Order: sequence, then structure tokens, then C-alpha cells
Amino acid sequence: MSWFKNWFGRSSEKPSADTLSDGHRALLETVESIIGVLEDDDEQHWMSYMNEVRALLLRGDRRAVKKLLGAYGGMGSFNDLVLGHRVVDGETVVRDDMAALNDRLDGLRTSAWTQAKELAGDR
Repeated sequence: MSWFKNWFGRSSEKPSADTLSDGHRALLETVESIIGVLEDDDEQHWMSYMNEVRALLLRGDRRAVKKLLGAYGGMGSFNDLVLGHRVVDGETVVRDDMAALNDRLDGLRTSAWTQAKELAGDR
């Protein structure tokens, strides 16, 4: 049964990044930072997506880089995400730190893209 849990990324064992290359480890750290920013704003869709990328990276799965790069470009892509606002009872509520939050996300998005492109060999 452990193969099943590992296959679906639900193992109770804590995965280790020790076996990753330096480039993959750096990308993992960036993805984890992105997840933290998304979690801070309760952005569920992209947080789930980035958790999938994280799980693939931890398993050393080559699809991780391709999946991450697939989040960029096109309508509704990760590039289009703007954090810090919600509609509550028909009213738009904006966080006081919306600009800083999006600046942080933008920097992390750019880093993740650059790191993934390097790992893919598409500099």
C-alpha cells in the first residue's frame, strides 16, 4: 500500500529534498515560497497547482518543470493572478498590503519561471 500512497503523494513519510540537484532544490524553495504567499491570501486553485508541482519535485519527477512552465501564458494563467482582493456580499474588499503582496508574488513568479527554464534547458 505504500507504493499507492507514494504514487499519489499522500505518504505519511516526510519527503526529502536531499537527493535533488542544486537547481531543483532552488526551484523547490521558490515553489514553497509561492505556496506560502498563495496560502496567505487563501488562493486555493493555484495553491493546489503549486502543491502538485512541489510533490513532483520532491519525487524527482521530471514532469515537475513541465507542469510548472505550463502554468504560465494564456488567459487565466498564473501570470494573470492578482492577489489581495475579494468580493464579500457584493462589495470588493482590498487588503491594505495588496501592492506588496503582488510585488512579492511577481518576484517569485519570475524566479520560478527563470529557474524552470534553466532546468528545462530553454534559457
